[in-house]
Parts: sequence; structure tokens; C-alpha cells
Amino acid sequence: MHKQTADHKFVWGPPDEPKLLLNHYLDICWSVHMAKFSQLCEALIDTVNREQFIAYGLVGRSIVEHAAVMRHYFSEKIQPAVNEAVQRGTVSDDQLFTIVSQLDHFLKGSRFNWEAFFAGNFDQLLDKNPQTAGQQARVGKCITQWAKETPQVQILYDLFCDLVHPNIGSTLLVMKKWPEGVGFGGSNGDGQSVGRDVFVRTLAGLLGMFKDILRHLNVMLLLQIHEPEKDR
Repeated sequence: MHKQTADHKFVWGPPDEPKLLLNHYLDICWSVHMAKFSQLCEALIDTVNREQFIAYGLVGRSIVEHAAVMRHYFSEKIQPAVNEAVQRGTVSDDQLFTIVSQLDHFLKGSRFNWEAFFAGNFDQLLDKNPQTAGQQARVGKCITQWAKETPQVQILYDLFCDLVHPNIGSTLLVMKKWPEGVGFGGSNGDGQSVGRDVFVRTLAGLLGMFKDILRHLNVMLLLQIHEPEKDR
């Protein structure tokens, strides 16, 4: 198995041979999500260092959603096909194509018509049921599935949703406390940030998700099929 690094370049170009096709999709999905989570982690650190807790809520929710959808595909969709192949002791081309199909949905799923967007066809973007839109996993369903085995996931997701909506959650993130009471505004460094308190109370749960994130990133490497080297 070739060693993967975050700066390794993977160029899109699916081959025809089923095993190579599977490996190609796994490489692309791994590279995509390494890039996404790297940027999300950098953004998370930046928002906290700058005490921009509204942005912290946005980044946090994105991490939860990406983790939940990743888990959905690999635990709920792909794992059953892998288990079947293990029980049989061999993997068929049909099983490989089933896994590739799920990886394709994982990679391309969307309700937005990106083809029309890049073509500049904004009239077509008004179509709410575009034929070119890919199958998309519903984040809420993915969270519900995950919460059956890890109930705190639902609580964390609900909390971060509240932090990004125009309601009390996001309001708390810009609130300050002074000796005379709570409120908003004031100069930088003036008052105690409620957003900082929210950050302190939620960071551990957010970081705990990376155990599952790393596990599924490793699965993308372990599922690759490589023919044993022939004796020379």
C-alpha cells in the first residue's frame, strides 16, 4: 500500500478496472476530506485566537456535519458490503461497484445544480428539482443514526445549530458580562465574553469527534485493494 500524505496530489481520472476504480475513489475521498478537515481545524484555531465566537459556531457545526455524513457512508452504507465480502472470502465486481457507487454519492451528493452554476445558466438554477443534482445524504438522518450509538452527538449538533441560527444561541456568542450586568458592545477586551464560556464548554465534545473522523480516514486507506507483489 502506498503511503498517503496530505500534500500528495490525486488527479481525478477514474480507471475502468474495478479494483483500480475502487482505489481511485478511496484516494480522492481521502484527499478531499484531509483538505476539508485541515482547513476546518485551522479555521477553528483562528476563530478562538481572535475570539470570533460566531465563526467558532459555524466551523464547529461544519465539523459535526462532515463527521456525521462520513460515518453514514462508511458505517451504514459501505460496511455491509465489506462484511458480505469478508463472509464469502472474496469480493465480486458487483460488490466493488456497489461500494464505488456509495463513494460517488459521498463525493458528489448535492441538491444544488453546480453544472448550471459553472455554465452561467442562472435560469436553470431556479429549477428546484434539477436532473443533474446528485443524491445527497440528509445531515439530520446521519446525526440520528450516529446518536443511536452515541447519544451526545445529537445534543452537540442541536447546540451548534442553535449557535449559528439568528436566535438566542448566536446572541449569547456576542454577549458580554460586566460587574453591572450583561449586554453587548463595549471596547475590545472590555467585559467578560459569554462566547468564550460557550467555547470552553463545547470544545471537548467537538474534539472528541476526531476519534471517529480519523478512524474513517484510515478506513479509506485500509479498504484499498492491492495485488501482492510477485516473487522476483
